[in-house]
Amino acid sequence: MATQQVTQRELFGQAKPRRGHPVGGPLFTDEQCRQIAAEYATGIGVTILARRYRVAELTVGRAVRRGGGTMRPNRNANPVSDDERAAIIVAYQGGKSTHSIEAQTGRSNETCRRMLVEAGIARRPRRKHALDQHYFDRIDTPAKARWLGFIAADGCVTVSTTCLCLKIGLEAADREHLLCLEADLSYEGPIPIYDRANPFGEGPNHKQRCPRAYLSIQSNTLCEALMRHGVGHRKSATLLPWTGDPELMRWWWAGYFDGDGGIAIPSRRSEWAFSLIGTKECMDAYADYITALTGSIVRPFAAKESPPEANSWRIQHSGLRLPQKIAQRFYSDQGGSTPLRRKQELADRLLAEEPRQADWSGMSIEDLLELHRQHGTWEAVASHLGTAKYNIQSLAERREVHFWHKRPELTAQKLLDLLAEHGSWNAAADAIGMTRKGLCAIRHDRGLISGRRAWRHLTADKLREMHAELQNWKAVATALRIRAPHLWRLRRRLGML
Repeated sequence: MATQQVTQRELFGQAKPRRGHPVGGPLFTDEQCRQIAAEYATGIGVTILARRYRVAELTVGRAVRRGGGTMRPNRNANPVSDDERAAIIVAYQGGKSTHSIEAQTGRSNETCRRMLVEAGIARRPRRKHALDQHYFDRIDTPAKARWLGFIAADGCVTVSTTCLCLKIGLEAADREHLLCLEADLSYEGPIPIYDRANPFGEGPNHKQRCPRAYLSIQSNTLCEALMRHGVGHRKSATLLPWTGDPELMRWWWAGYFDGDGGIAIPSRRSEWAFSLIGTKECMDAYADYITALTGSIVRPFAAKESPPEANSWRIQHSGLRLPQKIAQRFYSDQGGSTPLRRKQELADRLLAEEPRQADWSGMSIEDLLELHRQHGTWEAVASHLGTAKYNIQSLAERREVHFWHKRPELTAQKLLDLLAEHGSWNAAADAIGMTRKGLCAIRHDRGLISGRRAWRHLTADKLREMHAELQNWKAVATALRIRAPHLWRLRRRLGML
């Protein structure tokens, strides 16, 4: 007998009241009860009939008996035949779900699952979209290391009552980067764009719209692998640097820079700026990595825009040669990894820059003095060479010739005569081809100046004596009436660090 699914409204519209039940209750007519009994007699189970007519299983049993049918004593009265069992297994292995098999065979969803378990057939994961859940189980390629660093910077693992979820949010313009991550993970889920208010504080741009692209992947296996590599829940203030294969650390830092790094376009030529923000532990490790890579000493400092409990630190370096070395390391040879396109374009512009002076580090002190005579001031010489004045002073120190070296012919009386002739110490310094600091050092040696600025010309031996007496550098800075960073720079200039 052909069956036809009806709605609850159609079933209850012609229901008649029975004794002991209120009028309008969910009861079937005699004709409907006979129809249910006929369907039950064909082998359809009570569970399926209850779902079909949207009533309880007990109500179906009453309808069958009222319609003249007889209830089967148990489920074994209508056992699943071997042919039905084989058909269920073939259909499931062919890609159909247990719900589809239920509609096809008339066997309930629970029965289909029981047949699969008894046959030893592994259930497919209940995923709406395909996913390589074991992608991060082992970090053994540059692509995996770069994605791991990127997720450590811009991603997070959230914990819910049902499963773990990986979430990443980027600007809408960087949605292409999330599509590349999807491709490597073999994931086919959506990446929606939400146009929301600016979430960063209550400044003048707080009400400005901020469209962002979001990637959300629910997978316990994938997220547990990320957590084993240090990407955990609420990691902003607790993230530690990855401690994996040293050969792949280059790609991990490149991915981390894709997420939390910044490349500033110079306002003037040859003045690029690289910056990176993260926890104190990550920034210390990054500083050691950059020092080992370039030989330049970089130090992290606390980010002013974040409270101390946020553990937010920043490293920034500017110029041309140092940023070029970092860009060369992170963005020249990809090794099969995928960089953030926006930063890749900035890095290409940076690497295309050429310094004004191909290599001024080989210049002699005579060449520098000749440039000073041509340009008039050391600031002008530094601008001509495309570097900072401090670099020229460092070059002179490496030549063992200081701009403030002690010239024996400049006695105290000679210095006073120069002051009377030129009217100021700055003019006198320019007249004799010295820096203002160099002349200040000679004046201090000749006893012409003293006071708070005398600490700039202390020797390393004198600082060590003060430290041995006062036991710590903070006390030394207090005794000299200077700030600790000034003392640190002095010790660095004297080769004590």
